[in-house]
Amino acid sequence: MLTGSKQILESPYSLATVIRAVLHTQYGDEVYDWDPTTVFLEVKDDFRVEMPDTVISRWSAIQAAMVNDVFFKRVDAFLGICNTLTTGRPFFDMLSPTTLEEVAWGVAEVGLNRDILPFAPGVQVYVNALLKQDGYSAPPELLEVVMDAGKKPDLVELYRSPNTDVLDSFVLGKMEDMVHQFGKIPEIDGMKVLEGAGKDKDD
Repeated sequence: MLTGSKQILESPYSLATVIRAVLHTQYGDEVYDWDPTTVFLEVKDDFRVEMPDTVISRWSAIQAAMVNDVFFKRVDAFLGICNTLTTGRPFFDMLSPTTLEEVAWGVAEVGLNRDILPFAPGVQVYVNALLKQDGYSAPPELLEVVMDAGKKPDLVELYRSPNTDVLDSFVLGKMEDMVHQFGKIPEIDGMKVLEGAGKDKDD
């Protein structure tokens, strides 16, 4: 068992990419096929910790984004997953609207964990509406990928060269949190995970 992983799995602030790295290191690819209850019970047995709701929710969101294409094809799934990855709320909880910052982080974090597929027109229309609502006349680089899957930004480069744009700053803050969290589990090479951004789990 990884000595630093327990702290990640019991912290309500742990991000989905770090949670995924810990669970995949411990259980391998089969963890992507497990339901949340199985993950909870296996972690409780192996790590002697009960995963908080936010950890289970973030894991479930990144798992959904990893194993199928609903994040790219369905507006409700896209918004729910973006919301959950940022806040830790269950992705079926749509009581609060998804913000542009949550969309930016959701797209960024999914891109850190798998290949980005073309987004459905409905998702593009919704993101465009959010951009106009927040005063953008054109998508910032972080969200160009929603309109064109071939324009994925280099998130590791963003981390190394901070930008002053509001969305960039928000995502940069999350990236800094992620690097800090990976620092708690030296058994897992966090920068290797981040530099492998955009690689599918089968690559």
